Amino acid sequence: MSSSLGDVIYCYGNCQLKSIAAYLRAIPEVVERYPTIEYFYVLDDVSRLNREKLARAKVFLYQHTTVRALVGSTEETRLQSTSEYIVDHILPKDCVSISVPSVYSSILFPNAMSTSEAQVGFPDTVSADHFPNYAFSRRLHQMLLDRIEVNEIVSRMCNEDAYSVAELERNEQQNYENLRKREIDNNVTIPLAQYIRDNFRNHRLLHSTNHPTRLFFDYLLNEILKLMKCSPSSIALDMEDPMTTLARLPVLPCVVKHLQLDMSHSSYADTDIWVLGRSFASYKEYVVYLAGLLAE
Repeated sequence: MSSSLGDVIYCYGNCQLKSIAAYLRAIPEVVERYPTIEYFYVLDDVSRLNREKLARAKVFLYQHTTVRALVGSTEETRLQSTSEYIVDHILPKDCVSISVPSVYSSILFPNAMSTSEAQVGFPDTVSADHFPNYAFSRRLHQMLLDRIEVNEIVSRMCNEDAYSVAELERNEQQNYENLRKREIDNNVTIPLAQYIRDNFRNHRLLHSTNHPTRLFFDYLLNEILKLMKCSPSSIALDMEDPMTTLARLPVLPCVVKHLQLDMSHSSYADTDIWVLGRSFASYKEYVVYLAGLLAE
């Protein structure tokens, strides 16, 4: 039997939860039980948060938010839009609250820097949109600024020993510890740090530092469905993730070699590079594009 029209799933988080919302909307059982599946991006102005739908939510999927990270006209508005406030003061008592961490891991992308950092040294006309967020290599960035020739940059970055075993293992450990600490501090419902550690060598779990692959989403989505008492679904494997073209970066040969990644798995079949809707067929083509931006 279909639920009442008031039944709402409210997803509150970054682009990772936007993908989860898209998958949930494609599952007939979920849509029958929850006719309204709302998504709000946490970096939008929180004055536009639909509090009426939050007050009717039967399921609240969220990532931990703080006043400092939110955007809004007043501190009071931001305070009343934090995940903690929503859970404690806005949601109905029978709402199922499910928290997941905001996944950030540079295991496959050593030396990652933010888009704002990547902009430094480039012409003012080159916006942050030209760089993949928190996945741009500091080493690549410095070589571009030093005006090293493109073929030499590609040769150095794609060398099997561009980063040492010790560097990459230390990076993996730090990423695990950082994500695990956030999970503990925020008391998340579905922790993911151990899942990444246990599986990243055998399957590609990350397109970039902060956007998972369909395999990762398949795991996360089904953990969510369990808590919602819904049937398992393969929709995350069957349906193209709407956010994929924002950033899909290559795994460097040194990472493959030293972290012993299983490149025979089908999840590593896609080798094209995407940065905010721009596609590149090879690492060299990507570097040529970046060098061209620097010359503008």
